[in-house]
Amino acid sequence: TEEDKDEASGFGINPVQTTYRGATRAEVRAVYMGVAFVYQDKQEVLERLQPGANLEYEFTQAIKRVTSDEGKKTIGFLGGHGELIDMDGVERAFGQLFGELYEIKKVEVDAGLPVPEEIDAILVINPQSMVPDRAKYELDQFLMRGGAVGFFLAAHAQDRRFPIGRAQPVITGLEPLLSHYGVRLKRDVILDRTNNTQMLLPTVQGLVIANNPVAFVTRDLNRDHIITKDLGGLSLPFSSPLEVTEELKAQEGAVVETLIRTAPEATSRGALTDTNPEKLFEREPDEVDGPFDVAVAVQAELKSYFTGKAVPGPTSQPADGAGPRERVEESPGGEHKPRLFVIGNGEFLVHQGRLQRSSILFLQNLVDWLVADDDLIGIRSKGSPRMLDTVEPAR
Repeated sequence: TEEDKDEASGFGINPVQTTYRGATRAEVRAVYMGVAFVYQDKQEVLERLQPGANLEYEFTQAIKRVTSDEGKKTIGFLGGHGELIDMDGVERAFGQLFGELYEIKKVEVDAGLPVPEEIDAILVINPQSMVPDRAKYELDQFLMRGGAVGFFLAAHAQDRRFPIGRAQPVITGLEPLLSHYGVRLKRDVILDRTNNTQMLLPTVQGLVIANNPVAFVTRDLNRDHIITKDLGGLSLPFSSPLEVTEELKAQEGAVVETLIRTAPEATSRGALTDTNPEKLFEREPDEVDGPFDVAVAVQAELKSYFTGKAVPGPTSQPADGAGPRERVEESPGGEHKPRLFVIGNGEFLVHQGRLQRSSILFLQNLVDWLVADDDLIGIRSKGSPRMLDTVEPAR
């Protein structure tokens, strides 16, 4: 009715011209493809529903926003050391990816400023240079106050000077910090000659695409954890194994869960410079057999890495507001325990300059877990692409 049309227009939902084909004729019709959610004095409007969209997720997200009295939580991305957030356009892309639910803020703490109070969780994604001690101290203190931090760390990466066919070590200096908390990042690189995907390879004829053991794929995801239970699988090039210390495993009340593990066929080796698959498909004598843990999630009481140490000074002229503050030596317990996520990979979120869909779902789920907001994870992950299971040859 005209009254319904006026009401839709009042919410900003405008008609879309679409072609309708019947048995004997075709005609253009005006269709209203939006929906408005109204609760008390608040409203959320989806102006145009897209074909193929995950409507259950979008509706639940809108209802959550309109019925919640809490403001948006804020996700910080550590920057200043070659992290993903430092790349052109990435901060804007993350704003588009998370903006419906979260505020996004780049965090730089080298100059002595603490992590801003409004930050609810921090992501440290793929730093490419040394992270100064002052930045480590501020991350440590954020955790000691019950914060949540996700580390995406690579021990090896494609050499930026020779982006195809060469690799180089990545030195961030974060390994001692994580090891103190109970998660060790090994310097080996994981290879899987059975379960892998394609990478660009230079040849005398030019660039070709070929499967490469360094770009392994896995379906061995933790099906009991909210982050990974509904994801189909992940491709994780240039990954390194993780080890959880026995001390952390034995801590009373600690929850330590492996989220991603390689297939049993995987191996690991030390230094890697040449990523030519012809060489990587040949096993070296010192390789270690898998499977290996690649990502872990931790909820535990942690002690400060800087206990008994001097507070590191800023790396540049101290910023306004920098100065002595009360140091926290250990984190809270109970339901206020900090949340720590570590993955031995910094490369898998982006492939050939584009964010990967399955990686995006993983990252969105992780952010929800870090801020203890599990409501939407299961619904969102229903759209995750699935990998085919291995098929035995017919007899």
